[in-house]
Amino acid sequence: MSMLSRSHWLTGLTAVASLAGVVHGQAFYGTDQSTACAAFPDFANLGCYLGDIRAASGYEFSPMNYNPSNPSNTYPGFWPGNDFNNTVTPSACARACRGFGFRVAALYDGDCSCGYNDPTGLTLLATCAAPCSGDASQTCGGGGATQVFVDPSFADPDAVAGTPQTQLAAYYQRLGCFHIIGGQEFPTQNRVNSAFTSSTVQVCLESCALLRYPLAYASYIDVSSVHCECGETFAAGVFRVDESTDTTGMCRTTCADGTPGTCDPTTGLCCGTGDFASVYINPELEGCYTPPIPGFGQVGAVNPGPLACASVAASLTGGPRTLTRTVYPAATLNPYTPQPSHPLTVVGSINPNTYHEYGCVAQPILSVAVGSGGTPSYTTANILATSMSLEACADACIGSLYFAVTDGE
Repeated sequence: MSMLSRSHWLTGLTAVASLAGVVHGQAFYGTDQSTACAAFPDFANLGCYLGDIRAASGYEFSPMNYNPSNPSNTYPGFWPGNDFNNTVTPSACARACRGFGFRVAALYDGDCSCGYNDPTGLTLLATCAAPCSGDASQTCGGGGATQVFVDPSFADPDAVAGTPQTQLAAYYQRLGCFHIIGGQEFPTQNRVNSAFTSSTVQVCLESCALLRYPLAYASYIDVSSVHCECGETFAAGVFRVDESTDTTGMCRTTCADGTPGTCDPTTGLCCGTGDFASVYINPELEGCYTPPIPGFGQVGAVNPGPLACASVAASLTGGPRTLTRTVYPAATLNPYTPQPSHPLTVVGSINPNTYHEYGCVAQPILSVAVGSGGTPSYTTANILATSMSLEACADACIGSLYFAVTDGE
Protein backbone atom coordinates (compact mmCIF):
# COMPACT_ATOMS: atom_id res chain seq x y z
CA MET A 1 0.00 0.00 0.00
CA SER A 2 1.42 3.33 -1.01
CA MET A 3 1.92 5.72 1.87
CA LEU A 4 1.06 8.53 -0.56
CA SER A 5 -2.54 7.34 -0.60
CA ARG A 6 -2.99 7.28 3.16
CA SER A 7 -4.98 10.22 4.54
CA HIS A 8 -5.06 11.02 8.24
CA TRP A 9 -8.47 12.02 9.56
CA LEU A 10 -9.59 13.94 12.60
CA THR A 11 -13.14 14.75 13.54
CA GLY A 12 -14.60 17.59 15.53
CA LEU A 13 -17.26 15.50 17.24
CA THR A 14 -16.75 15.69 20.96
CA ALA A 15 -17.76 12.18 22.01
CA VAL A 16 -18.16 8.71 20.52
CA ALA A 17 -21.66 7.28 20.23
CA SER A 18 -22.75 5.19 23.19
CA LEU A 19 -24.14 1.69 22.71
CA ALA A 20 -25.60 1.60 26.21
CA GLY A 21 -29.15 2.22 25.02
CA VAL A 22 -29.11 -0.38 22.25
CA VAL A 23 -31.53 -3.28 22.50
CA HIS A 24 -31.48 -6.43 20.38
CA GLY A 25 -27.69 -6.41 20.72
CA GLN A 26 -26.34 -9.62 19.27
CA ALA A 27 -22.78 -10.56 18.33
CA PHE A 28 -22.35 -7.47 16.23
CA TYR A 29 -22.28 -5.19 19.27
CA GLY A 30 -19.69 -7.28 21.04
CA THR A 31 -19.88 -8.79 24.51
CA ASP A 32 -17.20 -10.00 26.91
CA GLN A 33 -15.15 -12.75 25.29
CA SER A 34 -12.33 -12.95 27.80
CA THR A 35 -14.30 -14.93 30.41
CA ALA A 36 -15.66 -17.51 27.97
CA CYS A 37 -12.23 -17.81 26.33
CA ALA A 38 -10.06 -17.72 29.45
CA ALA A 39 -8.50 -21.05 28.46
CA PHE A 40 -7.82 -19.80 24.92
CA PRO A 41 -6.83 -16.14 25.20
CA ASP A 42 -4.37 -16.13 22.30
CA PHE A 43 -4.75 -16.51 18.55
CA ALA A 44 -2.04 -18.37 16.63
CA ASN A 45 -0.15 -16.46 13.96
CA LEU A 46 -0.07 -18.71 10.89
CA GLY A 47 2.14 -16.28 9.03
CA CYS A 48 2.11 -14.05 5.98
CA TYR A 49 1.00 -15.42 2.61
CA LEU A 50 1.73 -14.11 -0.84
CA GLY A 51 -1.15 -12.37 -2.57
CA ASP A 52 -4.76 -11.68 -1.70
CA ILE A 53 -5.86 -15.12 -0.52
CA ARG A 54 -9.20 -14.05 0.96
CA ALA A 55 -11.54 -15.29 -1.77
CA ALA A 56 -9.63 -18.53 -2.36
CA SER A 57 -9.56 -19.31 1.37
CA GLY A 58 -13.15 -18.26 2.09
CA TYR A 59 -12.33 -15.16 4.15
CA GLU A 60 -15.32 -13.27 2.81
CA PHE A 61 -16.89 -11.53 5.80
CA SER A 62 -15.62 -8.03 6.57
CA PRO A 63 -16.63 -6.41 9.88
CA MET A 64 -17.62 -2.76 9.96
CA ASN A 65 -17.75 -0.20 12.73
CA TYR A 66 -21.10 0.45 14.38
CA ASN A 67 -23.62 1.64 11.83
CA PRO A 68 -27.24 1.98 13.03
CA SER A 69 -28.54 1.43 9.49
CA ASN A 70 -26.82 -1.98 9.28
CA PRO A 71 -26.08 -3.22 12.81
CA SER A 72 -25.94 -6.90 11.87
CA ASN A 73 -22.54 -6.61 10.18
CA THR A 74 -21.01 -4.04 12.50
CA TYR A 75 -18.66 -4.26 15.43
CA PRO A 76 -17.47 -1.44 17.69
CA GLY A 77 -14.00 -0.17 16.93
CA PHE A 78 -12.44 3.08 18.10
CA TRP A 79 -14.96 5.34 16.43
CA PRO A 80 -18.45 4.97 14.91
CA GLY A 81 -18.15 5.09 11.17
CA ASN A 82 -18.38 3.09 8.00
CA ASP A 83 -14.85 1.69 7.87
CA PHE A 84 -13.67 -0.68 10.61
CA ASN A 85 -10.23 -0.71 9.01
CA ASN A 86 -9.56 2.97 9.74
CA THR A 87 -8.35 1.94 13.18
CA VAL A 88 -7.65 -1.77 12.72
CA THR A 89 -4.95 -3.77 14.50
CA PRO A 90 -4.38 -7.56 14.52
CA SER A 91 -6.00 -7.77 17.96
CA ALA A 92 -9.02 -5.73 16.88
CA CYS A 93 -9.48 -7.93 13.80
CA ALA A 94 -9.13 -11.15 15.82
CA ARG A 95 -11.54 -9.91 18.48
CA ALA A 96 -14.14 -8.90 15.87
CA CYS A 97 -13.88 -12.21 13.97
CA ARG A 98 -14.24 -14.18 17.20
CA GLY A 99 -17.20 -11.96 18.10
CA PHE A 100 -18.97 -13.00 14.92
CA GLY A 101 -18.21 -16.70 15.48
CA PHE A 102 -15.37 -17.11 12.98
CA ARG A 103 -12.22 -19.17 13.43
CA VAL A 104 -9.80 -17.18 11.24
CA ALA A 105 -8.90 -13.49 11.17
CA ALA A 106 -7.06 -12.31 8.05
CA LEU A 107 -5.50 -8.95 7.21
CA TYR A 108 -4.75 -8.03 3.62
CA ASP A 109 -3.08 -4.67 3.09
CA GLY A 110 -4.75 -3.30 6.22
CA ASP A 111 -8.23 -4.78 5.59
CA CYS A 112 -9.72 -7.24 8.10
CA SER A 113 -11.80 -10.23 7.02
CA CYS A 114 -12.99 -13.42 8.71
CA GLY A 115 -13.40 -17.07 7.74
CA TYR A 116 -12.93 -20.66 8.81
CA ASN A 117 -10.29 -22.51 6.77
CA ASP A 118 -6.53 -22.66 7.14
CA PRO A 119 -4.58 -21.46 4.08
CA THR A 120 -3.49 -24.41 1.96
CA GLY A 121 -1.14 -24.72 -1.00
CA LEU A 122 -0.06 -21.08 -0.76
CA THR A 123 3.32 -19.36 -0.65
CA LEU A 124 4.41 -18.41 2.86
CA LEU A 125 6.50 -15.25 3.12
CA ALA A 126 9.00 -14.27 5.77
CA THR A 127 7.11 -11.22 7.01
CA CYS A 128 4.28 -8.82 6.28
CA ALA A 129 5.16 -5.15 6.16
CA ALA A 130 2.01 -2.99 5.88
CA PRO A 131 1.65 -0.82 9.02
CA CYS A 132 -1.74 -0.98 10.72
CA SER A 133 -3.94 2.10 10.51
CA GLY A 134 -4.75 1.61 14.20
CA ASP A 135 -1.15 1.20 15.35
CA ALA A 136 1.71 1.80 12.93
CA SER A 137 4.09 -0.22 15.12
CA GLN A 138 2.21 -3.40 14.12
CA THR A 139 1.67 -4.99 10.71
CA CYS A 140 -1.70 -5.73 9.11
CA GLY A 141 -0.76 -7.81 6.10
CA GLY A 142 1.31 -6.38 3.28
CA GLY A 143 1.04 -4.62 -0.01
CA GLY A 144 0.06 -7.80 -1.82
CA ALA A 145 0.22 -10.18 1.15
CA THR A 146 -2.23 -11.64 3.68
CA GLN A 147 -1.50 -12.12 7.39
CA VAL A 148 -3.52 -14.96 8.97
CA PHE A 149 -4.42 -15.61 12.63
CA VAL A 150 -6.45 -18.58 13.89
CA ASP A 151 -8.55 -19.17 17.02
CA PRO A 152 -7.24 -22.43 18.58
CA SER A 153 -10.45 -23.03 20.56
CA PHE A 154 -12.17 -24.47 17.47
CA ALA A 155 -11.98 -28.15 16.56
CA ASP A 156 -9.02 -29.20 14.43
CA PRO A 157 -10.12 -28.84 10.78
CA ASP A 158 -8.59 -32.26 10.06
CA ALA A 159 -10.67 -33.79 12.87
CA VAL A 160 -13.79 -32.16 11.43
CA ALA A 161 -12.95 -33.31 7.91
CA GLY A 162 -12.32 -36.84 9.18
CA THR A 163 -15.72 -37.11 10.84
CA PRO A 164 -18.45 -38.77 8.73
CA GLN A 165 -20.95 -36.19 7.53
CA THR A 166 -23.89 -37.95 9.18
CA GLN A 167 -22.05 -37.99 12.51
CA LEU A 168 -21.09 -34.33 12.20
CA ALA A 169 -24.74 -33.50 11.56
CA ALA A 170 -25.78 -35.56 14.58
CA TYR A 171 -23.98 -33.03 16.83
CA TYR A 172 -26.65 -30.41 16.01
CA GLN A 173 -29.08 -29.87 18.88
CA ARG A 174 -32.25 -27.83 18.87
CA LEU A 175 -31.65 -24.30 20.14
CA GLY A 176 -35.23 -23.06 20.01
CA CYS A 177 -37.89 -21.29 17.99
CA PHE A 178 -36.96 -17.90 16.51
CA HIS A 179 -38.90 -15.19 14.72
CA ILE A 180 -36.81 -14.28 11.70
CA ILE A 181 -36.54 -11.64 9.01
CA GLY A 182 -36.55 -13.10 5.51
CA GLY A 183 -33.11 -13.13 3.94
CA GLN A 184 -31.40 -11.67 7.03
CA GLU A 185 -31.51 -14.58 9.47
CA PHE A 186 -27.75 -15.15 9.61
CA PRO A 187 -26.17 -11.94 8.26
CA THR A 188 -22.53 -13.11 8.20
CA GLN A 189 -23.23 -16.12 6.00
CA ASN A 190 -22.15 -16.47 2.39
CA ARG A 191 -25.58 -16.80 0.80
CA VAL A 192 -24.08 -18.25 -2.37
CA ASN A 193 -23.54 -21.54 -0.55
CA SER A 194 -25.59 -21.33 2.65
CA ALA A 195 -29.19 -20.77 1.51
CA PHE A 196 -30.57 -23.57 -0.64
CA THR A 197 -33.25 -26.23 -1.11
CA SER A 198 -32.84 -29.64 0.55
CA SER A 199 -34.93 -32.77 0.53
CA THR A 200 -35.12 -33.12 4.35
CA VAL A 201 -33.99 -31.43 7.57
CA GLN A 202 -31.37 -34.17 7.96
CA VAL A 203 -29.86 -33.34 4.57
CA CYS A 204 -29.96 -29.65 5.50
CA LEU A 205 -27.98 -30.29 8.70
CA GLU A 206 -25.48 -32.47 6.86
CA SER A 207 -24.96 -29.73 4.27
CA CYS A 208 -24.48 -27.01 6.90
CA ALA A 209 -22.03 -29.24 8.77
CA LEU A 210 -20.06 -29.78 5.57
CA LEU A 211 -19.83 -25.99 5.21
CA ARG A 212 -18.77 -25.71 8.91
CA TYR A 213 -21.73 -23.52 9.93
CA PRO A 214 -22.79 -23.97 13.59
CA LEU A 215 -26.36 -22.65 13.09
CA ALA A 216 -28.98 -24.18 10.80
CA TYR A 217 -32.70 -24.42 10.22
CA ALA A 218 -35.13 -25.74 7.61
CA SER A 219 -38.47 -24.27 6.51
CA TYR A 220 -41.24 -26.30 4.93
CA ILE A 221 -41.70 -25.80 1.16
CA ASP A 222 -43.65 -28.89 0.09
CA VAL A 223 -43.82 -32.63 0.82
CA SER A 224 -40.50 -33.26 -0.92
CA SER A 225 -38.39 -30.20 -0.11
CA VAL A 226 -37.36 -27.71 2.58
CA HIS A 227 -35.56 -24.38 2.45
CA CYS A 228 -32.25 -24.65 4.33
CA GLU A 229 -30.26 -21.81 5.94
CA CYS A 230 -26.82 -22.03 7.59
CA GLY A 231 -24.89 -19.34 9.50
CA GLU A 232 -22.73 -18.19 12.42
CA THR A 233 -24.80 -15.56 14.23
CA PHE A 234 -28.25 -13.96 14.31
CA ALA A 235 -29.32 -10.74 12.62
CA ALA A 236 -30.64 -7.64 14.33
CA GLY A 237 -34.37 -7.90 14.94
CA VAL A 238 -34.45 -11.70 15.28
CA PHE A 239 -35.88 -12.86 18.60
CA ARG A 240 -36.74 -16.10 20.31
CA VAL A 241 -40.35 -17.27 20.63
CA ASP A 242 -41.52 -18.62 23.99
CA GLU A 243 -42.91 -21.98 22.95
CA SER A 244 -44.50 -22.51 26.36
CA THR A 245 -47.05 -19.81 25.49
CA ASP A 246 -47.00 -19.97 21.68
CA THR A 247 -50.14 -21.61 20.33
CA THR A 248 -49.30 -21.46 16.61
CA GLY A 249 -46.83 -24.35 16.59
CA MET A 250 -45.12 -22.81 13.58
CA CYS A 251 -41.69 -24.02 14.76
CA ARG A 252 -43.06 -27.50 15.33
CA THR A 253 -44.08 -28.18 11.75
CA THR A 254 -43.90 -31.75 10.45
CA CYS A 255 -41.66 -31.56 7.42
CA ALA A 256 -43.41 -34.40 5.61
CA ASP A 257 -46.78 -32.61 5.29
CA GLY A 258 -46.28 -29.02 6.51
CA THR A 259 -48.74 -29.25 9.40
CA PRO A 260 -47.81 -26.83 12.26
CA GLY A 261 -47.82 -28.10 15.83
CA THR A 262 -47.50 -31.79 14.94
CA CYS A 263 -43.75 -32.28 15.30
CA ASP A 264 -42.25 -33.14 18.68
CA PRO A 265 -38.75 -31.54 18.82
CA THR A 266 -37.72 -33.92 21.61
CA THR A 267 -38.09 -36.94 19.35
CA GLY A 268 -37.56 -35.67 15.80
CA LEU A 269 -36.28 -32.90 13.57
CA CYS A 270 -38.82 -30.13 13.03
CA CYS A 271 -39.32 -27.58 10.27
CA GLY A 272 -40.32 -23.97 10.66
CA THR A 273 -43.00 -22.18 8.68
CA GLY A 274 -43.21 -18.60 7.41
CA ASP A 275 -41.33 -16.22 9.71
CA PHE A 276 -40.67 -18.92 12.31
CA ALA A 277 -37.48 -20.96 12.35
CA SER A 278 -36.68 -24.06 14.39
CA VAL A 279 -32.96 -23.38 14.82
CA TYR A 280 -30.32 -26.04 15.52
CA ILE A 281 -26.82 -25.38 16.87
CA ASN A 282 -23.67 -27.50 16.60
CA PRO A 283 -21.17 -26.88 19.46
CA GLU A 284 -18.56 -29.03 17.71
CA LEU A 285 -18.35 -26.31 15.04
CA GLU A 286 -18.07 -23.44 17.52
CA GLY A 287 -15.12 -21.92 19.33
CA CYS A 288 -14.86 -20.89 22.97
CA TYR A 289 -17.00 -17.82 22.30
CA THR A 290 -20.59 -18.22 21.12
CA PRO A 291 -22.08 -15.05 19.64
CA PRO A 292 -25.01 -13.95 21.82
CA ILE A 293 -28.30 -15.70 21.18
CA PRO A 294 -31.40 -13.46 21.07
CA GLY A 295 -33.82 -13.47 23.98
CA PHE A 296 -37.62 -13.68 23.98
CA GLY A 297 -39.64 -11.11 22.05
CA GLN A 298 -43.35 -10.59 21.47
CA VAL A 299 -44.72 -12.02 18.24
CA GLY A 300 -46.84 -9.53 16.32
CA ALA A 301 -45.48 -6.46 18.09
CA VAL A 302 -44.44 -3.58 15.84
CA ASN A 303 -41.34 -3.28 18.00
CA PRO A 304 -40.67 -6.27 20.30
CA GLY A 305 -38.89 -3.93 22.74
CA PRO A 306 -36.14 -5.08 25.08
CA LEU A 307 -35.77 -8.84 24.80
CA ALA A 308 -36.41 -10.99 27.85
CA CYS A 309 -33.62 -13.31 28.94
CA ALA A 310 -33.79 -16.80 27.48
CA SER A 311 -31.57 -19.40 29.08
CA VAL A 312 -29.34 -21.51 26.84
CA ALA A 313 -28.02 -24.87 28.00
CA ALA A 314 -24.28 -24.79 28.67
CA SER A 315 -23.89 -27.93 26.55
CA LEU A 316 -24.90 -25.91 23.46
CA THR A 317 -22.12 -23.34 23.67
CA GLY A 318 -18.41 -23.00 24.30
CA GLY A 319 -16.86 -25.16 21.61
CA PRO A 320 -16.20 -28.84 20.90
CA ARG A 321 -16.66 -31.56 23.50
CA THR A 322 -15.91 -34.53 21.26
CA LEU A 323 -13.64 -33.43 18.42
CA THR A 324 -10.02 -32.59 19.22
CA ARG A 325 -8.46 -29.13 18.99
CA THR A 326 -5.21 -28.23 17.28
CA VAL A 327 -2.30 -27.38 19.56
CA TYR A 328 -0.39 -24.52 17.95
CA PRO A 329 3.22 -23.94 18.97
CA ALA A 330 2.95 -20.16 18.73
CA ALA A 331 -0.42 -18.87 19.94
CA THR A 332 0.86 -15.38 20.55
CA LEU A 333 -1.77 -12.80 19.57
CA ASN A 334 -3.89 -11.81 22.56
CA PRO A 335 -6.97 -9.91 21.37
CA TYR A 336 -7.62 -8.61 24.89
CA THR A 337 -4.40 -6.74 25.45
CA PRO A 338 -4.90 -2.98 25.84
CA GLN A 339 -5.76 -1.45 22.49
CA PRO A 340 -4.31 1.78 21.15
CA SER A 341 -6.60 4.44 22.59
CA HIS A 342 -5.98 7.03 19.88
CA PRO A 343 -5.71 9.77 22.49
CA LEU A 344 -4.69 12.39 19.96
CA THR A 345 -6.81 15.51 20.15
CA VAL A 346 -6.19 18.77 18.35
CA VAL A 347 -7.29 22.23 19.42
CA GLY A 348 -6.56 25.25 17.24
CA SER A 349 -5.85 28.71 18.57
CA ILE A 350 -9.06 30.24 17.15
CA ASN A 351 -11.20 27.18 16.34
CA PRO A 352 -13.43 26.32 19.36
CA ASN A 353 -13.82 22.66 18.30
CA THR A 354 -11.76 19.86 19.81
CA TYR A 355 -10.87 17.38 17.06
CA HIS A 356 -10.37 13.68 17.81
CA GLU A 357 -8.34 11.28 15.71
CA TYR A 358 -10.54 9.22 13.40
CA GLY A 359 -7.92 7.05 11.72
CA CYS A 360 -5.76 6.55 8.68
CA VAL A 361 -7.66 5.97 5.43
CA ALA A 362 -6.01 4.21 2.50
CA GLN A 363 -7.86 6.21 -0.15
CA PRO A 364 -7.39 9.42 -2.12
CA ILE A 365 -8.75 12.31 -0.12
CA LEU A 366 -11.56 13.23 -2.50
CA SER A 367 -13.05 9.71 -2.43
CA VAL A 368 -13.37 9.45 1.35
CA ALA A 369 -16.78 9.78 3.01
CA VAL A 370 -16.72 10.01 6.82
CA GLY A 371 -19.38 8.78 9.23
CA SER A 372 -22.43 7.23 7.59
CA GLY A 373 -21.26 8.02 4.06
CA GLY A 374 -22.48 10.48 1.47
CA THR A 375 -20.82 12.48 -1.25
CA PRO A 376 -17.43 13.85 -0.15
CA SER A 377 -16.97 17.61 -0.46
CA TYR A 378 -13.73 19.21 0.70
CA THR A 379 -12.02 22.54 0.36
CA THR A 380 -8.25 22.76 0.24
CA ALA A 381 -6.82 24.91 3.02
CA ASN A 382 -3.82 26.82 1.70
CA ILE A 383 -1.24 26.76 4.48
CA LEU A 384 2.42 27.49 3.92
CA ALA A 385 4.55 24.39 4.35
CA THR A 386 6.65 26.21 6.93
CA SER A 387 3.51 26.94 8.98
CA MET A 388 1.83 23.56 8.57
CA SER A 389 0.69 21.83 11.76
CA LEU A 390 -2.40 19.98 12.86
CA GLU A 391 -3.41 23.00 14.91
CA ALA A 392 -3.02 25.30 11.88
CA CYS A 393 -5.15 22.93 9.82
CA ALA A 394 -7.82 22.93 12.51
CA ASP A 395 -7.89 26.74 12.48
CA ALA A 396 -8.06 26.80 8.67
CA CYS A 397 -11.05 24.44 8.82
CA ILE A 398 -13.01 26.42 11.41
CA GLY A 399 -16.70 25.65 11.05
CA SER A 400 -16.05 22.13 9.71
CA LEU A 401 -16.68 18.91 11.62
CA TYR A 402 -13.72 17.15 9.97
CA PHE A 403 -10.31 17.94 8.62
CA ALA A 404 -7.74 15.71 6.98
CA VAL A 405 -4.02 15.78 6.38
CA THR A 406 -2.49 14.00 3.40
CA ASP A 407 1.11 14.18 2.14
CA GLY A 408 1.78 16.94 4.67
CA GLU A 409 -0.96 19.21 3.31
